Amino acid sequence: MLSTNVHMTIGRLTYYNTNNMTTKYPDLPKMPHCNGCGDCCGPTLANSKEIQRIKDYVKVSKIQWVEHDDPTICGFYRPAAGDEAPKCAVYPVRPFACRLFGVAREMSCPHFPEDATVNFPPSKGYQLGLMTPSDRLLCQAFAPDGGRKMLNAVKKSGARLQKVTQELGIVHEGGYMTKN
Repeated sequence: MLSTNVHMTIGRLTYYNTNNMTTKYPDLPKMPHCNGCGDCCGPTLANSKEIQRIKDYVKVSKIQWVEHDDPTICGFYRPAAGDEAPKCAVYPVRPFACRLFGVAREMSCPHFPEDATVNFPPSKGYQLGLMTPSDRLLCQAFAPDGGRKMLNAVKKSGARLQKVTQELGIVHEGGYMTKN
């Protein structure tokens, strides 16, 4: 059974414990102007611990990956519906890459670039073990087609993932993202 998402901050790292899987993330500021538009909810890399934590959360919470008209949108993004604001279905256990978006200068929000106040180069993510050479896209772990639709759309459009992975020096090989 999934334990409560517990977190505590020690120094500059926050420790998240979900189902006996502790992950430490650097403290990051909130993104004060986020309006939930979902522009950040594209192809997202996650390490094996993050994927397992999300799998546990999805199973207990009965959350499904949803295909969107735009195949480059994350299947955990839920657009606004009725009185409900847009949201991330796995927000409490979202990957580190999602936590960085909008607050790191390297991943600033196109709508609110002033909210990006933290320098967090990819090399720091690798040093802290938050990014690994075997990171995978969430769609590869959760989409019914193993992420093929999203990967094909990214390749065709030259979309967000290609830009991000080029900056990080990561290439896609055999269903995994690998560091050059």
